[in-house]
Amino acid sequence: MKLLTQKLDQLSNETVNQTQSSNTQQLNNLTVHIFDIENEQDIVKILKIHIVHVKKAISGSDSLIFYKY
Repeated sequence: MKLLTQKLDQLSNETVNQTQSSNTQQLNNLTVHIFDIENEQDIVKILKIHIVHVKKAISGSDSLIFYKY
């Protein structure tokens, strides 16, 4: 929260609540994309990105799939 308020000055209660109720993976995404954030809408977009780690059954290799909602 400190980084976000430092970057944007003030945050709405809605954004604060969304951020505080986020899981570790979502918070890590915020940290990775902190320099991309220009407004509260960017925070919401980043929180909605879910990274799913899947195994490909055929090749046995790992891959990442990004889902945006």
